[in-house]
Amino acid sequence: MTLNAIPDDRQLALAPPTLRPSIREDEIRAVLAKSDAGRSGPPRGAMRLAKEIADMSRATQEMQTAMRMMAIGVDYRQFDHFKRLTPSILYFIDEHTERRAPDSYAPTLPEFDDCRQFIITVALRIAELGPHIQPNSLEK
Repeated sequence: MTLNAIPDDRQLALAPPTLRPSIREDEIRAVLAKSDAGRSGPPRGAMRLAKEIADMSRATQEMQTAMRMMAIGVDYRQFDHFKRLTPSILYFIDEHTERRAPDSYAPTLPEFDDCRQFIITVALRIAELGPHIQPNSLEK
């Protein structure tokens, strides 16, 4: 499985990653039947299958997050813009977090305003949903 190589992050809003299989179904069956140590099956089959599964998992997580944003009425382009402007946050098993940004990270005032407006928009959308999310009789 490979993701489209999109050289410019700005194009991501126009062309989200496309999933393309890199290992055929018959090759997957051969990998599952024999390990890489065996003589049958495609070359580096287990490694390719592992990469395929990892790529699929990563793409699925990205799509799930995007769908959640769109489900509450947030424009995907705004969400993508916000993601590209904000540092990443890493969560560790011991419950500490780290924020990571490029050394050159210095958003402009308009970029800061875009991010602030995005957060306000998401908060308002979530607040609008609150009263409409009622437990049904099976959840009580």
